[in-house]
Amino acid sequence: MSKLLIGVLTYNDLPYLRQSMPAVEKLRLLGSAEVAVIDTANNREVREFFEKEYPEFHFFRHPEGNIGYGRANNEILKKFPGAEYYMCVTSDVLIDPIQVLQIVEKMDADRSITMAAGKLYHWDFEENKTSDYIDSLGIIAKKNH
Repeated sequence: MSKLLIGVLTYNDLPYLRQSMPAVEKLRLLGSAEVAVIDTANNREVREFFEKEYPEFHFFRHPEGNIGYGRANNEILKKFPGAEYYMCVTSDVLIDPIQVLQIVEKMDADRSITMAAGKLYHWDFEENKTSDYIDSLGIIAKKNH
């Protein structure tokens, strides 16, 4: 079992997956991570995309279909137990693999850290790139960040 398990949740979102999965694959290779993908829409095109482009990812479907965000993450954790760290990824987020590895390194060094969240920058759809506008800082953002 890898130290890092990356859980990807997908639901009829192939255009986003085409943009976001290259960074997940880079993190998988750099961090010797495992990637588990749960498709809660039972989408044939999404399944074929992973079979063709990312055959090393563990792709599966839930028989009940769309089971929601929290339960889908729990299903991944049940199916792939034993990783020291779990990273939740949705298809509409572009991760920075180097930053994620730095977070894991920091968490290894300071065992009092039990959870981390990154900055989410707004996606500029017209220019097809990220912007420098912070969209979110995790669950709660304060004036002092």
